[in-house]
Amino acid sequence: MRCKENTVADSNMRIEWLDAAKGIGILMVMFGHNWLEWKYCYYFNSFHMPLFFILTGYTFSDRRAPFDFIRQKAKVLIIPYVLFVFCNLIFYGVLSHTHGGDYDVRKEILAFLMQQRHTYLWFLPVLFLSELCVYVLNRAKLVTNIKLGVILFILALLHYLTIYTKCVNLIWNIDLVPMASVYIILGILYKRVSVKWTFENNKWIAGLLFCFSLLVSTINFVVWDRVDIWGNSYGCLPLFYLGAISATYATVLLLKQISIPRMLIFLGVNSLLLYGLHRMAIEIFFIVWNKLGIPYDGISCLSLCMAVCNVLLTCVLLYPVVSFINRRCPWILGKF
Repeated sequence: MRCKENTVADSNMRIEWLDAAKGIGILMVMFGHNWLEWKYCYYFNSFHMPLFFILTGYTFSDRRAPFDFIRQKAKVLIIPYVLFVFCNLIFYGVLSHTHGGDYDVRKEILAFLMQQRHTYLWFLPVLFLSELCVYVLNRAKLVTNIKLGVILFILALLHYLTIYTKCVNLIWNIDLVPMASVYIILGILYKRVSVKWTFENNKWIAGLLFCFSLLVSTINFVVWDRVDIWGNSYGCLPLFYLGAISATYATVLLLKQISIPRMLIFLGVNSLLLYGLHRMAIEIFFIVWNKLGIPYDGISCLSLCMAVCNVLLTCVLLYPVVSFINRRCPWILGKF
């Protein structure tokens, strides 16, 4: 059963626009992992990860007891992380054996355990720690309307200080927790206030917000620097937050007003599996392009077309894999 309303129903119901937003987010993630020139993906990179944090906030709940909350989040985030790491170790180990290269499994295991921006899987430990952080703040009654502004300011300030002092790439990427917590709290706030907003049915607002977010992100990219959370690059920090928030809200408003394709919902529902497996699929397609003698430099229009093809082919390749896991191995997603 699916729910289109602005309420979060029980675990057997889903929110279509939210799943579709995740679907758009995972498509942007896959597109950004094609080693393209930044001019092609700077806008997507400016908000695709904040989008996931904000959507997490929308469905966030602190009703569980502390131990139960930690156990549940470990099941749905850390167990998949460990399994995705295992897949990466096998895949890249085999790849280094068949195509040459120095791949030290022991060093890789240690790097994944420390998780200091090691590979694209950095996101899952950050999400886990950030949800714990927000849980504590929520339980302490600090995420209230009165104290909310102060908490957001402190978290954003902590984020700035980690960048300014170069206190980055810490164990389990804990330096990213303040930034992620800001977005999760904003998602919680949006859930609280959106039911009272009557202007969300206006398509012009979504269009204007997209234009505004594109302008902000372009100024940030051209005048300051690209947004690359993995690489500790944000450009102008206020513009980073403003661009990500406006782009995410524009995406949500648009999806609330259109007929959503079922495939987009499928991608969103399965965004965790797609996130964990997509990079290996893209590697396979790059090997195929190379065998076919098709050049890829990340700059040309041909490379752009190949990146789009990689995304589409990755979705096709992973569709049966995702379907099989959902039917036969749901424990991979912490469903046990």
